[in-house]
Amino acid sequence: MFHKFDDILFTARIITNVVTGLLIAAGIIGGIVLLNYELTAIGLIVMFGFPISGGLLWVVFRLFINLCCDIKLIRNKLYDEKNDD
Repeated sequence: MFHKFDDILFTARIITNVVTGLLIAAGIIGGIVLLNYELTAIGLIVMFGFPISGGLLWVVFRLFINLCCDIKLIRNKLYDEKNDD
């Protein structure tokens, strides 16, 4: 009955992990490139700012996804559905 929403939550987890990984990698690589072009201040901001903001975004999105999963578990308990996923 509610299994179509399980796939959406699983996909959201994967997308969150991929986007966060790309943001962290782009920040580190972009920071190194900017440091090579002697843009030290901007390079350091990019090198440390992007991974930190990526980590914070990951935490916020994962908390939201976990909240949705908890709501799903409670809903399944109320309707006597299985909570295997």
